[in-house]
Amino acid sequence: MAGGAAATSEGSAASAAALQWTVPEPEMSKLKSRRPRAVPSTSPPSKVQVPSTAARAPKPMDSAEVIRSLQVWQKAVSYVDGWVQKYPDWMQDTVAPAMMAILVLMVVRDAAYNSLGSSNGKFISFVDTCLSVMSYRDGLPNKKGKYFVGGDGQAAFGFRVVTGSFCMKFASGIAVSALIGKTPVVFKSIRHSLFVALGLVLLWLTPGDYAYTMMKKSHALRLVLLAGGGLYKLRKAVYAIEVIIESGGGFSLALASVVPW
Repeated sequence: MAGGAAATSEGSAASAAALQWTVPEPEMSKLKSRRPRAVPSTSPPSKVQVPSTAARAPKPMDSAEVIRSLQVWQKAVSYVDGWVQKYPDWMQDTVAPAMMAILVLMVVRDAAYNSLGSSNGKFISFVDTCLSVMSYRDGLPNKKGKYFVGGDGQAAFGFRVVTGSFCMKFASGIAVSALIGKTPVVFKSIRHSLFVALGLVLLWLTPGDYAYTMMKKSHALRLVLLAGGGLYKLRKAVYAIEVIIESGGGFSLALASVVPW
């Protein structure tokens, strides 16, 4: 009995020693240095605001900024206007003949290249645009060519000039295109609208109103411009007739499409 008790006490001592065993210091430092494993969260993820890198749309100009820009343009034009009035003989004897020669050359070149077909060149199209802008300006009660800069009344006058010139250029073409079932040229390319804008600048905002005055006073210049405009309208009429013939339209439809030109 005594031997069994001694064996039991020895086993208990060994078990106690095993329970009191500790982890060595180097291993303990490694265990402490380890980060706890992340536990997945069950809550919905929060939305993070990420700054957008897309290009922001430009801020539209307000009326005050537009008026300031037009006033800067008016000052620049006034400066050049004074320079033109200081040297009128040089403008009359050198610039005008050179521009006339270039204009005649471009009209003759377009007439020889495109002939009497149904396709118009860019230069002839711009010539017709200038004639449309000039025709609208001739019909205005005030023909002094004042610059429309600043003020509500002048801004409304400028808007009326732009819309009126646009209608003078494209109204007949839109009517004919609707009649023959084709898309108007103004909706095919932005070039035609840019030509109207350039014609407005040329016939309203040139220093000393030089372009408009030359178109009104020079009979030779008007002859060349009217020849180019007539060639433009002739080709438009030929185009309308070709489209009607291809679609099987009658004579009355062809005549109705030519009348607006």
